[in-house]
Amino acid sequence: MPTDSNVESTTSSSAGDGRTRNWQAEQGGDGGAEVFPVNDRYELIGRLGSGGMGVVYEVYDKTLRTRVALKTLRRVSPRTLLLLKHEFRVLAGIVHPHLVLLHDLHPAVQGPFFTMELVAGCSPAAFVEGQTQVASPLGIGSGRWSRLLFVARQLVAAVVALHARGRLHHDIKPSNLRLDGQGRLVMLDFGLARLP
Repeated sequence: MPTDSNVESTTSSSAGDGRTRNWQAEQGGDGGAEVFPVNDRYELIGRLGSGGMGVVYEVYDKTLRTRVALKTLRRVSPRTLLLLKHEFRVLAGIVHPHLVLLHDLHPAVQGPFFTMELVAGCSPAAFVEGQTQVASPLGIGSGRWSRLLFVARQLVAAVVALHARGRLHHDIKPSNLRLDGQGRLVMLDFGLARLP
């Protein structure tokens, strides 16, 4: 199984029946261990990043037969479990090309997580500054303002789609946006979003 340098060791129960297992992974910063919850459906590839409440991993989904992102909690408590479920529910049922596509919510108390599309690409800031390129069927110009307009149009479409469903993101910033290899902007991280 492929691993990432952030993943130090794995330990799991002998559960082969689809029950949740926990793999210990190195946590950056404070040196404590974070728990990676997984069941037999998902194969750990590596750690993508972390925020205040959660950690996101790249995993292989054996049912969907594709790589997906899996978001879990650093520490499980009634409050953090509620917040994880809320983040999933904010976007559940909304399908739009500029909003991350959710797959499954697994709210098990011993290892809650949800899965979503894996958006491989770059930050819009790096693209606008010309530090990276993406394929674009629209043939955008090479200037900074052309690239900024290209990103802004997609960001507005994402916000309009959210607002049309009565949702507010409340945390739009470059680190919560990704441009995939085809130039599609995708809004991520709905942890602070609000339902109507």
